[in-house]
Amino acid sequence: MQLLFLSTLLAALSMPTAAVSVGEWLQCGGIGYTGATTCTAGFTCNVVNSYYSQCQPKTVNTKLYVPRYGQCGGIGWTGLTTCTEGSTCVFNNPHYSQCLP
Repeated sequence: MQLLFLSTLLAALSMPTAAVSVGEWLQCGGIGYTGATTCTAGFTCNVVNSYYSQCQPKTVNTKLYVPRYGQCGGIGWTGLTTCTEGSTCVFNNPHYSQCLP
């Protein structure tokens, strides 16, 4: 009985695991992030800042617009300030404003 259990356990451990993909608009990278980094079909992992990368639609032009949940303002902010369609730049504190749906 124990031999059967051990052989079944070893077989299960040696089976390849299915690739896990990150869902739409979820985190897929950044400093300290340890989860999956491959986005679901139709989405790509875009860097929002050093600590946060996000699965965004491949059609979003991140060169012209701040992605959803990205920083769009604050004291000393020199980056983009226009949010992607469906998001608005919302004041959080003097140092940080964020694109929110």
